Amino acid sequence: MASVFEDAFLPFVIEQHGEQAGPAVRSILTFVRGFYKHVSPEGQTEKIVVFQSLDPAARPINKAGVECSSLTELVNKVAGPCAIQVVQSGIFIIWAKHSIDPASLSTASVVYSFHKGVEHFHANKKSKLLVKLIPGRTSNFALPTFQQPQCCAGFIPRCDSAHIIVRDSKHGLV
Repeated sequence: MASVFEDAFLPFVIEQHGEQAGPAVRSILTFVRGFYKHVSPEGQTEKIVVFQSLDPAARPINKAGVECSSLTELVNKVAGPCAIQVVQSGIFIIWAKHSIDPASLSTASVVYSFHKGVEHFHANKKSKLLVKLIPGRTSNFALPTFQQPQCCAGFIPRCDSAHIIVRDSKHGLV
């Protein structure tokens, strides 16, 4: 299913930036999936912009950012709107409380944006909306969490990538 989903936006990015953009898309996807294991998209009310420059040495944001060597280090710095550069060397640079227009970055970078459940890929000042594969999910790249805790009173959820198992104290596994 992931490859079918990638077929919806990978050709768009490659059409805009050429074949060299393919690895950048994959790096961003790997980052975003890992990021959402630590940061719930349901709790994000500000825009998150994730990008990788086509030139590995480029740092397109002129403001000083904070370099992080791991996701666990980075997620503690997410605040307000933010921009995150995924550098090919494996480090991340975050600009917390910094709002940036994804289109401005997209001329020389592959860009993913998330704002209130709406996801886009941006390339060369064009944008591609990512349609929800599963209605009700906040992000296509994150495992869902309960958005209204009262709907699951008495249950202890355990999530993994394949399914959700719910334990009911009276009946055991459901």
